[in-house]
Amino acid sequence: MNKTYLVILVLLLFSCTKEIEINIPEDQHKLVVYSTIVPLTFPRPKDLGIVLQSSKHIFDTTTSIIDDAQVLYYENMILKDTLKYADSINTYVISESMSDYPIAGNTYSIKIINKGYDTVTASTTIPSKVNITDTVITPIAYFDETGSVFSEISITFTDPANETNYYELAVSDIAFSYDTPSDYYELSTNDKIITSESYYPSLMRFDVHKPKYLLFTDKEINGKEHTLNVYYTPPQKESDKRYISAHYISIHLRNVTEEYYKFKTTMIQQLYSRQEDILYGMGEPLDVESNIRNGYGLFAGFNNDIVSLHINKQVISE
Repeated sequence: MNKTYLVILVLLLFSCTKEIEINIPEDQHKLVVYSTIVPLTFPRPKDLGIVLQSSKHIFDTTTSIIDDAQVLYYENMILKDTLKYADSINTYVISESMSDYPIAGNTYSIKIINKGYDTVTASTTIPSKVNITDTVITPIAYFDETGSVFSEISITFTDPANETNYYELAVSDIAFSYDTPSDYYELSTNDKIITSESYYPSLMRFDVHKPKYLLFTDKEINGKEHTLNVYYTPPQKESDKRYISAHYISIHLRNVTEEYYKFKTTMIQQLYSRQEDILYGMGEPLDVESNIRNGYGLFAGFNNDIVSLHINKQVISE
């Protein structure tokens, strides 16, 4: 192509561009609530509280923390407490007295009032505890294509009959915080009660991280004993030999509420859909399900059985 023509073509292309302003309407701000409440659980009771923020416009860079709301906390429809805000942890604290921890079968509710926002309410009922009846650890279960070793955890439990149950399985460091994902291991499984769940990533999605929380229902195991096998990557080191480091883990089997299950599974799906699939591109937008009326987020209970184990140092290869 003649250089003169090329210059003219480039000039024409740039002269045809037009700056377009897109007006993104600002919806009324709503309260965003996050709280999970759990009966007194040893060896590590959960800190109980409510984190309260405001939804924000996409271009709003101000803080969204709400510290001046009236937060009413009810047990079985009776006002139990008006929660106070703790600046040090940005949380409305539910009493830490042992006698005030939630009780299985009881219903707990919140009502939050703050000027400029719709009043929000939410309610949850604490499920029964489902115990882990047996645990088996296989430190060296398999190697992946990079040579990393995976350990297998087998847990056995019995699902309560004649009721619908929702579960979450997680594996953490022994010194864990309930709401800190970095304290938990990524998990995988071949069990169909989990791999058939819509949130569980396809084997083709090798571009996404494995989930740290495995959620499932009792649809296929109602009233039955079930052994669930999951895999995690243990801490590994190499010096003169390659080995798995001695470490402690805590295994969590949680009987969760339906609203907890729906919130967490849709949250995981949304996070995956935001990551571009190398084969199919970006996923469709997905709304995260919420049980907060007139707001967003989650207020839900679960019951927890925790088994903590020590895994000895294990030589992988000489």
